[in-house]
Amino acid sequence: MRIDAGNSRYIKKLNRLNVLGLIRRSRVISRAAIAKESRLTATTVAEITKTLLEQELILEDGASESTGGRPSVNLVINPNARYAVGCDFESDNVTTTILNFLGEQVALMRKRYELSEAQDILEAIASSINEIIASCDIPKEKILGVGISIPGLVDLVEGNIYFLTHYSMENIELRTFIEERTGLETWVVNDANSAALAECATGFGKEYDNFVSVISRQGVGAGIIINGKLFQGALGVAGEIGHLTVELNGPRCNCGNYGCLEVMAGTKAIEKRTRVRLKQNGGSSYFKENEDYDKVTLPEIIKAAEQGDSLVLEVLQHVGNYLGMGIATVINFFNPQAIVLAGDVESYFPYIEDAVQKAIEARAMKVPGKFCKLLLSRFGDDITAIGAGELVLTGYFEGRWKERKL
Repeated sequence: MRIDAGNSRYIKKLNRLNVLGLIRRSRVISRAAIAKESRLTATTVAEITKTLLEQELILEDGASESTGGRPSVNLVINPNARYAVGCDFESDNVTTTILNFLGEQVALMRKRYELSEAQDILEAIASSINEIIASCDIPKEKILGVGISIPGLVDLVEGNIYFLTHYSMENIELRTFIEERTGLETWVVNDANSAALAECATGFGKEYDNFVSVISRQGVGAGIIINGKLFQGALGVAGEIGHLTVELNGPRCNCGNYGCLEVMAGTKAIEKRTRVRLKQNGGSSYFKENEDYDKVTLPEIIKAAEQGDSLVLEVLQHVGNYLGMGIATVINFFNPQAIVLAGDVESYFPYIEDAVQKAIEARAMKVPGKFCKLLLSRFGDDITAIGAGELVLTGYFEGRWKERKL
């Protein structure tokens, strides 16, 4: 069969990406091992790695153990070859990071802004991106692009925000604005999906091919990984578990529904319920009488829990029950190997763990419920910014750099 020039170039591109991806996943690997894993000939591998070395995308790094012949030289990714910027916006906070070619953080910046309009959000994100780049001695041509994590409904292909839930804003053209302000290719992703991408790259995705990353901050969302790939749905907005109805007579949510998981178990729900209970009770062991309860925030609530405040512990148990209900629904529907919790919930999980587990045991089907592990993310507050940067890196390594899709 004759292979025309176009097909030949495409095959060469696939082979190059295959080799580059193998080196990244393996961290350290010989040419012989690449040939075996990729099923490419030794000659093809030698040609590809020669080009990658000339481009300084990879480096030679010592020799592997000999099995009788001349020791093989190991290959590694050059961490300084390329970089990606990851940015997360949530609750007036912008967290920005820079990842090297291995996905390791080399810079981090957190800033709080007073935001009320869509334009304020756009300006804050652009400012943070430009500021962190200016603070690092990295040539701009080495930056592959910018990934931005947003707590709302996102059009990944166009880079627009369909709906920004907690600000009730619609149709924000984020990608175009950021590209004009930074001069960098930009991708936009939902925060739950961003958390899942971080887990896939260097977190629990190394251990599980089928898991759901549940992020609980102001809102509650899920990034769904099926067979190692992010499931997005027809419009790219799958995983909005924060809008499952868990309380028929619950308060109205920003989405227009009532009793959503988000308004029963998100951070704002914890703060609101604590304030209401303090007013009803006239204080608690931690929060004294006549304090301004309307100013009580999550960090203070966690301090109260640490000191055994019974009112706060009751509120957290109440919240844990609803979160467990939502997780049980996810388990029944997707049958994941694991649920990975991320976001604010990490800081108060010890005080809700029993309630969450009891709700799961009561509401999840027995077989998938026992099979599924409940885990806490290892990334902490940086998870969504890391995942946004990883979106750019993964797109490059998988040959989807310009396609704006996962």
